[in-house]
Amino acid sequence: MVGAVWGEGGLLGRDYDEGACKPDDGADRSHETRALLERHGHIVQEVEGGSDFGEDLYVSFVRNGRRTGDLIAVQVKGGLSFRRASGYAVSTKKHADDWRIINVPVVLCCL
Repeated sequence: MVGAVWGEGGLLGRDYDEGACKPDDGADRSHETRALLERHGHIVQEVEGGSDFGEDLYVSFVRNGRRTGDLIAVQVKGGLSFRRASGYAVSTKKHADDWRIINVPVVLCCL
């Protein structure tokens, strides 16, 4: 998995494990993303797959052991079908309307 965690001062850390994500392991990607954020002390709640409206995780950021009050939703995507020569490409058509009406930022995490 390739991942990065941002905080108040910018990039907090980067994890890389070439074998962590396979093209068909969507649930594992969400779990790995959760583990990455939790290793940096943040609070992560997973959304059950049957209730998927384009948010896989909700993240409450923590600084110095205290919640900051900042919250984001995370949509985790990965696998070979999303990779392009210049990075990643993910269609937002399916969830764009849902993302426009919620009152927290949605971050697309491509692995």
